[in-house]
Amino acid sequence: MRDNNETVSVIVPVYNNVRYLNECIESLLSQTHPSVEIVLVDDGSDAECSALCDSFAGRVKVFHKPNGGISSARNYGLERCTGDYICFVDSDDIVAPTFCETLLSLCREFDAPMAACRLDTFFFQKPDAPAEAGIRVFVPQHDKWRNMIEGPYNAMGYACNKLFRKDIIEGLSFDETLIQSEDQVFVFQALSRCEGYAYTDALLYYYRNHTGSESRNMNSAKYKNAIDVSVQMLGIMGPVDADVEALYRDYHAGWVMKYARYLCAFRPEDWRTEFDKCREDYKVNALPSQHTVIKALLLNHRAAFVVYASVYEWLKRTKRKIFQEN
Repeated sequence: MRDNNETVSVIVPVYNNVRYLNECIESLLSQTHPSVEIVLVDDGSDAECSALCDSFAGRVKVFHKPNGGISSARNYGLERCTGDYICFVDSDDIVAPTFCETLLSLCREFDAPMAACRLDTFFFQKPDAPAEAGIRVFVPQHDKWRNMIEGPYNAMGYACNKLFRKDIIEGLSFDETLIQSEDQVFVFQALSRCEGYAYTDALLYYYRNHTGSESRNMNSAKYKNAIDVSVQMLGIMGPVDADVEALYRDYHAGWVMKYARYLCAFRPEDWRTEFDKCREDYKVNALPSQHTVIKALLLNHRAAFVVYASVYEWLKRTKRKIFQEN
């Protein structure tokens, strides 16, 4: 059901993205919901990209600011948008024509302050996939955290495939000190204020992937950032059921182990010190219930932890497969 009286603000941060910006903005100008405010924030782009942003003026609200990063640009847009609901779209991504209308109708149908849709990634050309939905559900309080990273209604930690009612994110901002995963912290803070969220499996958001392989693009700073964010996520959730806490501690352990493997493979100057920090972090935040002898072996012998880190993902997959088969 379309609600013509409520405005959806779409915040689009831009930095030197001449190649894909037009395709992104055209997808937003084609929205079926009649009241959409597009807020384009030029985050210190070069002259060519700034001029392209200005070419949309009249159909889009265009702001220019000194470069501060994607979180700074999103926060700038948050301070200037006027909509009843707010969403975030990256300037190289594409949304389906019914993106705003469908998410808004979900919020209205379930009286939910937040709604999420299915997201798919692509590299160059958007896949020709229908945006039809088979599922429209409300994910309640006791299921909301689990479904952020797994489950049938997996909304993921992205900010871009979600719609937020303005009051639920009042006073929130993206952490400008984070070099990645700022979406997850923001989404978790918003979700902590909700009794649940609405979800559809309609494919409404297309995320353009430029990154290539993780091993080529990750570094020590990014791994440490991801580990810190996973600890923040546990703190934001507060008290949760034991199985949900175990799920997130396992998620945290995954990042610790990835960083440990990275350190062993590339051996930066301080790799031994950082590797020992990984062992200590695993002990404090992620160590599952294991036999005392195994714990002592992993935590007191660097070589044993090296071996464990190298096979950690394989052990997880094997354990998951056994449980599925049984």
